[in-house]
Amino acid sequence: MSETAAPADPSAPNSAAAPSTSAAPTAPAGPAPAASRVEDVLPLSPLQEGILFHALYDEGETDVYVAQLLLDLAGPLDAERLRAAADAVLRRHANLRAGFLRRASGEPAQVVRRDVQVPWAETDLSGLGEAEQAAAVETLLAEDRARRFDLARPPLLRFTLVRTGPLSHRLLLTYHHILLDGWSWPVLVRELLALHDAAPDKAALPPVTPYASFLRWLGTRDTGAARDAWGRALAGLSGGTRTAPVSAAPSGPLPHRVEIVLPEPLTERLTALARAHRITPGTLLQGAWALLLGNRLRSYDVVFGAVVSGRSPELPGVADIVGLCLNTVPVRVRIDPAESLMSLFTRLQDEQASLIEHHHLGLTEIQRTADAGELFDSCVAFQNYQADAEGLAALSALSTGDLRVTGVDPHDAAHYPLSLTAIPGERLRLQIDHRPDVFDTEDAQALLDRLVRLLTAVADDPDRPSGSVDLLSPAERHRVLVSFNDTAREEDFAEVTDRVRRQAELRPDDVAVTDDTGRAHTYAELVARADTLALRLRAEGVGEGELVAVLSEPTARVPVALLGILGAGAAYVPLDPEGPVVRTADLLASGGVSWLLAAPNSGPAPRRSPPRCPRYACCSSTTATTTRSRRQLPCRRRPPGAATRSPTSASPPAPPAAPRAPWCTGAA
Repeated sequence: MSETAAPADPSAPNSAAAPSTSAAPTAPAGPAPAASRVEDVLPLSPLQEGILFHALYDEGETDVYVAQLLLDLAGPLDAERLRAAADAVLRRHANLRAGFLRRASGEPAQVVRRDVQVPWAETDLSGLGEAEQAAAVETLLAEDRARRFDLARPPLLRFTLVRTGPLSHRLLLTYHHILLDGWSWPVLVRELLALHDAAPDKAALPPVTPYASFLRWLGTRDTGAARDAWGRALAGLSGGTRTAPVSAAPSGPLPHRVEIVLPEPLTERLTALARAHRITPGTLLQGAWALLLGNRLRSYDVVFGAVVSGRSPELPGVADIVGLCLNTVPVRVRIDPAESLMSLFTRLQDEQASLIEHHHLGLTEIQRTADAGELFDSCVAFQNYQADAEGLAALSALSTGDLRVTGVDPHDAAHYPLSLTAIPGERLRLQIDHRPDVFDTEDAQALLDRLVRLLTAVADDPDRPSGSVDLLSPAERHRVLVSFNDTAREEDFAEVTDRVRRQAELRPDDVAVTDDTGRAHTYAELVARADTLALRLRAEGVGEGELVAVLSEPTARVPVALLGILGAGAAYVPLDPEGPVVRTADLLASGGVSWLLAAPNSGPAPRRSPPRCPRYACCSSTTATTTRSRRQLPCRRRPPGAATRSPTSASPPAPPAAPRAPWCTGAA
């Protein structure tokens, strides 16, 4: 976040005409004078700080944390009274009038304004047919969600009332997730309907539990004890669990969604199973997701995020707080393939129960305590609200009139590449939101289908070993066992370097390599750069069959590096540039690696460059030639299986080798 000038009128509400600032302005310092527009200045919760970062990271993108709630309303409705009720809700809950700014110290704060009114719009679709109405509402939802909020200008919510018939309406609440969580909107809807029916000055509503009381409660927590508890829970973790095939940017396009509704008999069996073994449905879902990740990543120690309510029962009135009390915390699951499914789920619940009183600690602080880098890039949430007849009736519990909620459609998202949400009901609904720049729909659907097969296996036999569950569909099994192994063909064997060189002879000017940075190499350039690197490696003493580690983001430099290493007769060891430095150093020290070949941005900064690598090389593109090397390097034949080595964390670390002065090659 960068500091900018404050808006001319900080209390002006967000609207279609309101300009957007690029970052939060400076918050008022000290107590506000009596005539000030500022009512209060509050700190941020840990999750609010995280959402604020992502909301301001790239303001050219659609804000993934703009959420929506669409209500179907039936009965007599007075639009003016409903609008007045919305303003009254803002007067009751001070934090709904907050904008997010900076203190003079640079620390973010939420500044509560006085006399803020709700942005309100109305549209009449009653003259359209049912299909046309549905299409118009979908367009309205998409357009309204694409409109970013200026986080410095409250309120960070707006209403649109859609008339669909004489006694039928749809009410759209669009809000920023930094303001509200899923526990809050049922409270808000109950109050809204009660205020509409009885008028704002006559409604009999319970006293407000202010969001500020939750923030004060957070300030009383024992941070030291929480750090210790999370440190123990994550001890020995070699690194985070990342599902994405490539590193995802902190912000990106809005996620796409795949979903499935389980059959009612399967839902009933899973519910009965959880009840019989005294585990929560959320634990069952988390255990299944852990097994799915372990199977996908071939790992017996996985971590993912879990959305927790953050509403401690020791805080009076916490269930009626309107605000963001949620937090996202890591869930670590160690998988023993011989352990039964139910034993794994029971153990998981016991381990997580010991951390409940420490759910208040922010994710950034937890990751710092674990010292294992980014812990996860997938998240699991179990929705607390049931959109059945009983749940809908509860929304009108405080109402005195005939206006009723007949349908609820909440929609929110997160920045993670994968997010799993379970929505309880007579038929359990499972949704996977996936970032389209990281996962395609086919891959997300395959994950969801495997999750359903896993849950079915749990319901069929909860005592079976966790490692015995077959997650592949018949089509996937055929592809793995038959299609992938159908390699019988008449073809002369050739080293990969020879194959690439052959392509360079056939089509030298065709593009061979591109990457997200815009860098591209033709086949002729690729071969020339690889030859230059191979010659340099040979000249520096890289011997046949030696291991050369490659530390780089997935850019066009990587194919050059790999081909150069292979051309020199060595074998390459790919390393993760985002992995923990200590783990990378141990792998280098214990894996027999003679050289480290790194991209310029991957080293040799002290905190990124592993200390145990004996010899270090930097791949840059400053001096590479695009013409054929005068000394074309003949391919050395490597020992069988020596082309590549995959590092593991199973080997114990070896004593550190003496580092040599780094050198830089211009081949990549």
